[in-house]
Amino acid sequence: MDIASAKTLKSLVDGQKERDELLKILGIKHRGLAYVIKNLKEAGYIDKENTTVKLKNTPKATLLKDVSHLVDIEKLLRGSNEIIFSNIEKCNTVEELIKKTGLSKTTIHRSISELQSIGAIIKNNGKMQIDERKESLMEFANMMRMEMEKKYEDDNVEIIFNDGSTILRKTPVGKIIKGATTGFSLFSEYGVEYNTKDDYFCEQEEEMDIQDVLLHAVYSAVKTKNKMELLMCVIFYAKHKEKMDTMQLRKKSIKLGILDIWLDIESYMREKMPKTELFLPWNEFLIKAKLYEIPTRKYTLPKPSDIFREISDELKKPFTVYLIGGENMRIKSLKSSTKDCDIVVENNENFENMAQILIKIGYEQIAKQEFVGEDLRIEPDGMFKYENKSTIDLFTHRISRELILSKGMIERSDVIDYGKLKVKLLRNEDIFLLKAVTGREGDIQDMAALVKGSRSTPYELQHGDFDWKLVWEEILEQKQTTKTDNFMITVLDQLTYLEKQSGIASPFFDKLRINVIDIMIEKIIRGGKMPIKKIVDYLSGEDITETQIRNRLDEMEKKKIIKKVPSGRTASVKFLKNSEFPENELKINIESLEQYMDWRFHMRNGQSRTKIEKVISELTGFGFKTIGEIDGIVEQSIEALEKYEREQLPNKQTSRIGAIRICIGMRYPKIGRDKLSPYHISKFEEYHKMIKNKSISTHPKKTMSRE
Repeated sequence: MDIASAKTLKSLVDGQKERDELLKILGIKHRGLAYVIKNLKEAGYIDKENTTVKLKNTPKATLLKDVSHLVDIEKLLRGSNEIIFSNIEKCNTVEELIKKTGLSKTTIHRSISELQSIGAIIKNNGKMQIDERKESLMEFANMMRMEMEKKYEDDNVEIIFNDGSTILRKTPVGKIIKGATTGFSLFSEYGVEYNTKDDYFCEQEEEMDIQDVLLHAVYSAVKTKNKMELLMCVIFYAKHKEKMDTMQLRKKSIKLGILDIWLDIESYMREKMPKTELFLPWNEFLIKAKLYEIPTRKYTLPKPSDIFREISDELKKPFTVYLIGGENMRIKSLKSSTKDCDIVVENNENFENMAQILIKIGYEQIAKQEFVGEDLRIEPDGMFKYENKSTIDLFTHRISRELILSKGMIERSDVIDYGKLKVKLLRNEDIFLLKAVTGREGDIQDMAALVKGSRSTPYELQHGDFDWKLVWEEILEQKQTTKTDNFMITVLDQLTYLEKQSGIASPFFDKLRINVIDIMIEKIIRGGKMPIKKIVDYLSGEDITETQIRNRLDEMEKKKIIKKVPSGRTASVKFLKNSEFPENELKINIESLEQYMDWRFHMRNGQSRTKIEKVISELTGFGFKTIGEIDGIVEQSIEALEKYEREQLPNKQTSRIGAIRICIGMRYPKIGRDKLSPYHISKFEEYHKMIKNKSISTHPKKTMSRE
């Protein structure tokens, strides 16, 4: 059972709840709650009448109430715990549980440990079992097990993966069962004809995309150790890789427990044979790729070209560019060729000049509307393509939204003179950091190569052993300069992948993780105070423990960054310092407003692009032009917003857009007093006086137009 469903049942044991009240308790979107209610109704736990949700009057729900007096039912039922609890009496060994449930050994051990901690199971004569003294608990487990067995009594249905929120099943071809078709069963719909004797089905809350289809197939191939099936997964990936995002694939593969294999696939696509025996020789891939008519450009790298000589010949005066990424590594003999040539210029004028030269020598500039996959995430200022040559990604000072060309990077770069063109090569340590941020296919392998270095690197470009201290200092400099949330989070993820793939561990990993925990805490409470328990639940996982989170909260309180305050039965945390959106000069559009709302109100539900377009029309109609104008009001209105929601909307979770509307409505009488407006504020004067004397950085003429 997913966490939201388990938490819903725990809250309903105390009595019926309104839908909006559940949204607030669970912190999920309307669509997510609808999914939870649907599943719990089908499972026979609850009823829903209009907007009221309550436990069903059945023996099963009554038994659940009895069990809630013995153990924490949220922990009992969430994730894989429910599956282990209902099967542990009939499966005496971990191996039997693996075969019965499809869960991994690590997951089973983790669930057993948690079930022991709440007293649901005990160890008796070396075996795990339910405490026989707790009769209702035993009865509940038996009821759940019989329901599961009845539901999947057909021996031909095999559960191959189940983590409580995602279930993958395999059946003989032609047999239809619950769930959406996935994996190899959908390959033909994506133009990769491949017949298997089985069909695959998936149940999960999120809408399934092409990346899920691929990874479900990879999981199945790995589970059965089928080399040909894994090769077909690589073919599928090669055919559709432009539609996918490498960083998303890595994150999704973690959930399925196949990150190592996915990183091996990335290496394989660069003709580096993984150590595992699951991969067929590269020649086998080439035969299949030709059979499935996959263009060679999708799995081979272009030959090096003398692009910088060509650019220099077109220049009329001296010009400087900074070379980052794969072409930098090729010049240093750290790789033989590269898919992308990443160039940075210092200002817009230089960008325009370089773009004109590239077009003149035959490159085609790709419109941003045509960006797909990871190009949308990396978002170069310009992308230029030429048949059979490396794609040129042109950046202006800022790289991949997360990083800037810093003074230190510029000062320690090496120079290659091509006549009028001077190419400055960034140091390996800086390229390492840039690779960590872009997160393209092959970047993990490139990061390993940068750390190891090469004896073939030209002498004048060598700087001794890889300098980890320099990388850490640049990380801190970038954090201070860019003030973006995602930079350190992204770097931490990439360093985790690097260690898994190559065994290379960064000496500052623990320090970086502490910084990331602090960043995430700030991200969570930036939009208003938050219960400590909710912060812990949101952040804790395999790599981050509850103790670490609470220690960071204590440290941040000592530094007077946050303050712990009483909030009902529990303690909450709030900011003690002002937090200004770092890119407040951005013009208001869909992308910038989405970015801002995630930054300011990370824990609130988002909205569809249609609703965002509507609120943009409203805001620009009021005279707002930049994100900074909006944030100036929101930042000063957080306490008033909390008070308004507590008093006027006690059982409703306000969305991100709703929070912005309330803040603006409280600030401006003309807007807030209009009863027909979505910005209307009940008891306007009471909340308006809380913020009217605060300093708000908005354009004075525009402010007057809203008064």
